[in-house]
Amino acid sequence: MKILVRAWVWAWVGILAVPVGASSQTIDGGEITYARKVFLFGPVDAEQAREVVESLLELDAIDPGREIDLLINSTGGNVGAARSILSAFEMISSPVNTVCMGYAW
Repeated sequence: MKILVRAWVWAWVGILAVPVGASSQTIDGGEITYARKVFLFGPVDAEQAREVVESLLELDAIDPGREIDLLINSTGGNVGAARSILSAFEMISSPVNTVCMGYAW
């Protein structure tokens, strides 16, 4: 899967968020997985929480113990769904760094 990446403004593409703006380059979607970055944009609901948890579990299975970055831009959402993400943090062996971008309540 090829993704067009551009600089400065973030756009939502499934579970991957890619910058869209002035400069551009094409990267393979696997490069984002290799970088171990997971994106959570918009209100947290059950579907989005499931995708984040799946990504965390997959990255931990690929390379246990290696850091994962979770980039968040969310105004909140379903508390139960958000708790499932927190439970995944506690379950995996990889440390998870959270990075707040824009809103993060």
